[in-house]
This record gives sequence, structure tokens and C-alpha cells, in this order.
Amino acid sequence: MNISLKNKIRLNVFLLLIPFMLMIYFYYHGVIRTADEKMKMESQKIVNNISELYIKEYIYNTEKDFNYLFEDITINDFYNVFEYSDLISKWETYRKINDDAWYVYFATKYDRLYVVPRWIEPPGYEITERPWYINAYSNPFEISWTQPYEEAVTKSLVVTAARLYRDSKGDVIGIGAIDLTLENLSNMLDKINVGEGAEVFILDKNGEIIAHPQYSRVWTKLNNQNLIENIYKKDSGVFSVENGIYYAFNTIEKTGWKVVVKIPDKTLEGIIEPVRSEIMYLVVFAIILFLIIQHIITNNIFYHFNNISYSLLNLKKGNYNLDMKGRKTKEIEDLYANFSDVIGKINSLNQETIIDPLTNLYNRRYLSRQLEDLKKNNEDYSILMLDIDDFKVANDKFGHNFGDFVLKKIGYMIYSNVRNEDTALRYGGEEFLVIFRGKDKEIIQKLSENIRENIERTIWPKDIKITVSGGLSFYDNKEDLIKHADELLYKSKTEGKNKIYTE
Repeated sequence: MNISLKNKIRLNVFLLLIPFMLMIYFYYHGVIRTADEKMKMESQKIVNNISELYIKEYIYNTEKDFNYLFEDITINDFYNVFEYSDLISKWETYRKINDDAWYVYFATKYDRLYVVPRWIEPPGYEITERPWYINAYSNPFEISWTQPYEEAVTKSLVVTAARLYRDSKGDVIGIGAIDLTLENLSNMLDKINVGEGAEVFILDKNGEIIAHPQYSRVWTKLNNQNLIENIYKKDSGVFSVENGIYYAFNTIEKTGWKVVVKIPDKTLEGIIEPVRSEIMYLVVFAIILFLIIQHIITNNIFYHFNNISYSLLNLKKGNYNLDMKGRKTKEIEDLYANFSDVIGKINSLNQETIIDPLTNLYNRRYLSRQLEDLKKNNEDYSILMLDIDDFKVANDKFGHNFGDFVLKKIGYMIYSNVRNEDTALRYGGEEFLVIFRGKDKEIIQKLSENIRENIERTIWPKDIKITVSGGLSFYDNKEDLIKHADELLYKSKTEGKNKIYTE
């Protein structure tokens, strides 16, 4: 089959489009995989934060109340009418202000039960067979939590926090306990907003739902066996057993409960949709671009063919005054410029390489670029280097998830306390860095102190105190500015921490 030269050129130019389309195809699927991983990471962060800030805090506050209710208790408190009245009054007051508390009670070593509110043992009731009694003796040195069960009289669904108490000689006094309803725990979950269509619920060790925003679902089992197997085969994780729906879970070590967050694919679509739109624009743009290039190339080539043909015709006619100079064109330059635009769009999709994914601050790679620009423009600037005091202690004690929470919150506070012209970065680990533009030392020192003071005044979970130390350098030698700030930071650390050292 004979193909004209013009069609061959058009076909060859069209074939150039295929690698570009393949690149877009593989890029798009790479974005989907990246978005899937990002979705899993974000889901795990969400469930970890809920576990730390809500569920563990709920347990912690309950145990703090527990210690208050039974502090310094002795066996004589139940045989001295005045002490007994004070004790009962304390329990009754606590129940009035804590509607989560169903019963407060103490079982003495003689198996006599003192309960608020007053309670009559049902027939066949045996203290030693109750879950809280068994738990307390199984864990004699700490507050233990039962799995949910039906309370003996009202048949209400409760969990019990209980502890075995001894006197100074080590002899058993009895067991203190608080029955807690699960309705308030469900109400707490109902107030947690994790996105449209998402939900949070808690399972006990047996796969029963013990807390859910829809209270009617409490004390029902999950009906998806695959889902149950995935949740109970390890302590935490993220997976999808239904198309496009993610399940992130975490285990509360103290109680054995599983905190589960169900997140629909709407969130994933929200991540992918902007990229999909960009890809479609790129495809349309690429097609239009290649049609233009094809037209320019074929027209340009056949202009020369026609010019040669016309010249040969004139030669044939005896006209020897021919201009054989080809006209200069910019097709190649235009093609390069248009491809530069396309590459620029692709590069704009990858700007996250200069952003720290945890704190959303700029990272160390961006620092080098920023310093080069400042040097090139001969701008005045100073460097503040910050380091979280005793971060490793908090990180080891409360876990990496809590450590990530601290880093993220401190990064936000640093960003919120600098000016628009300044740049906040995560330098590495628990170190942060701020580039202050200008040379007004008084303003820059005040900004630095504001950052330190705001972090110091922040109330953190788990009743811990977080502070930062810093080094602020106005060094004239810009090449050594970061090194000098680091040396000043070291002085802040060695001179007591929680201060900004400058010279």
C-alpha cells in the first residue's frame, strides 16, 4: 500500500504522542497508588488520635475519679458510722455530677457489699462469681476493666472498673468498683467528626459493638467475618474489605477494646479528583498541541517541496534568477516552549517533595533553595533554630503516635506565629528552623519569644509539659548562620532549656 509522504509525516508525528500518553497513564495510576497509601496513613492517624484524645483520656479520667472515691480507704470506714456516712456521701455526690456512673460500691473482705445507690441482691447473686470480682483478684495491683456485661438487677449494659485494696500490713480490705454505662461513650463518639459518611465505633474482645454513634447498634455483633478477622489478627492497621471503604483500627491496651474508624471512598475520591482533572487537561492540551505541530511540520516541509518544485519549473523555463534561501521558522522553538509548559504542569503536581508530610512545613530540601535565593538577591535575614526539650522521653513514654501529634501541633504553632515574609521549616527529627527576613532585631527577638511562650503555655494531653529551646543568630557571615544558630541552641539546652539564646 502506497502512503503519501504527507500522511507518513502525520503518522510519525502522531506516534510521538503515544509515549507521552503512556507516561500520563502510568503517572495517573501511580497517583492512585500514592493516594491509596496516603489514605491509609491518614486513616491510621485519625484512629490513633481518637484513641489518644478521647478513649484513653476517658479511661484516664475515670481512673482518676476512681482513686478519688476510694483514696485512703480502710475496713474501719464501714464500721464507724461517721466515716461510713462521709464515704457514702462522697459516692452519692459523685454520681450526681457523673451520669455515666451507674453504681459505686465496695465489697469488703467478708464479702459484704456497700452500694450507692442502695441495692438489694437478687436471688442467687454470688459476689465471687461477678466479672469485676474475678478481674480485681486477677490484677491485684492496678485498676482493671471488665468486658461489657449485663448488670445483675437492671440488666443494663455496663463495664466495671475495679481494684483490690490492702491495708498497710498487706491484708486484703476488699474491692472498690464503679459500674459505668456505655451510653455516654456512644454519645462521645457521636460528637467526633471524621468526615462525611465516616463513623467511629468500639468493639470488645469478643467482637461485640460496645459504643456506636447509633446507640441502637450497641451490643450487636459485626456481620462481616472477613472484617472481624482483619481487626483481631493484630493490634492496629488499615485495610479495605469492601470496595472503596477503609477500616482503620487500634487496640486500647488497658481494656482490650478495638477502636475502629470506617471511612468511605469519598475521601479518596477527593484526593484523586484534582489529579484526574489535571490529567484530562494535559491530555486535551497534548492532543491540540500535537495537531498544531503536525500542521506546522507538514506545511513547513511541503512549503520547501513546493518552493523547490517551483524553482525547478522556472529553471526548465530558463529563468536562472532563483532565490533558493529557505525561510527561517520557529516551529522547533515553539514546540520546545509548549512542551516546557506541559512539563511545568507535571512538575507542579510534584511540589510536595519540598513539603514535610507530617507538619506541612517546608522541609530541608526547600531550605537550600531558599538560602540560595536570599544570597542571590543579597537580602538580610536571620535564623532561629528550635528543638523540643526532652522530646525523646515523651516519645518513648507515650508512643510515636503521640510524638507525631506533638510535632504536628508545634509545627502549626510556629507557622502561626511568624510573618508572611518569613519561612518556617522542619529541619529534621524534633528540630525546626525559621528564616526571618529583614534586620530589625527587636521584632525578630519578640517573634521568637512569642513562639517559645505559646508552646510553653499550651495544655497537652496526659498532663505533660512541652517546651522548646532555641538559638537565634544574626551572624554577619551568612555561610555560617545555621551553624551559629545551632551553637546558640546548644547553649540554651545546657543553660536550663526553655529559652531562646541569642548574641
